[in-house]
Amino acid sequence: MPIRHLLRKPFYFPRPRQILRHQSTSAESRTRARITSLHARLPNFLHPYTCGLLTAPISHLVSFLILHEITAVVPLIGLASLFHYTNWLPEAWVEGRWVKEGVDRFGRYFGRKGWFGFSAQEKGEQGEGGEISVESEENRWRVGERGGRILVEVATAYAITKVFLPARMLLSVWGTPWFARVFVGRFTGLFRGVKGAGNGKGAAGLGASAGGVGGGIGKDLDRVKKMPP
Repeated sequence: MPIRHLLRKPFYFPRPRQILRHQSTSAESRTRARITSLHARLPNFLHPYTCGLLTAPISHLVSFLILHEITAVVPLIGLASLFHYTNWLPEAWVEGRWVKEGVDRFGRYFGRKGWFGFSAQEKGEQGEGGEISVESEENRWRVGERGGRILVEVATAYAITKVFLPARMLLSVWGTPWFARVFVGRFTGLFRGVKGAGNGKGAAGLGASAGGVGGGIGKDLDRVKKMPP
């Protein structure tokens, strides 16, 4: 195609409202997909309590996800701090399957962040046969006794938090309507109020500019009429 035809072809730039609408639709689709995936992974006895979220408004979905994260992070940090500062661990939990899962997950996370003496790069082997334990993680990341102790405390808190998943889900579902009305609704209203105020100022400025232009044109016409023939 010749260059002159390309230059004659008009360019199309999407309007800001179309961009915002597309981004909003994409965000809503991702949120609903996350809710659907979470609902599918839950035990069957929890499905009657969470199936309503599949068709709930987006404000309720956002509220539920926020509450779900809060009910996971707060117990995790609280229990890990309790174990650390009291120098006590529930021995019945330490050798459980979920504690080993937490040791592997948080061992890799601390290693990437370089926290608590964990190296940013693996320096050892994971363990014979891929078996996960505190000793294997200490050898894997070359971490000291203090780092290993913190890893066990966080992994134990993670296991206890995971056991209470049904209670956390019920609490999140129960608090979703209230949270959506009090927090998400007010935040959305505040955002719309700020946006409306900005549009109002823009309209007022445009009206004032139009009035000024119109007044100037009227004065020029009066002067033309008063000119002698």
